[in-house]
Amino acid sequence: VGKVVVEIFVDREGNVVRAKKILNGTNIFDENLHRICEQAAMKCKFAANQNAPELQKGTITYRFQ
Repeated sequence: VGKVVVEIFVDREGNVVRAKKILNGTNIFDENLHRICEQAAMKCKFAANQNAPELQKGTITYRFQ
């Protein structure tokens, strides 16, 4: 039980171009699970917006029960 928080950077096309787990909010400390969450985040796709900043930063929180 817990969560892994992954910081993501998304380009104008909606592609996640970088994903890295962050400690702030993460309370599961299994490195293998961190890697799986980072890989899952890299597969996400968001709506394209050519008027958006070149890179947008956000987070995805994976909750495990």
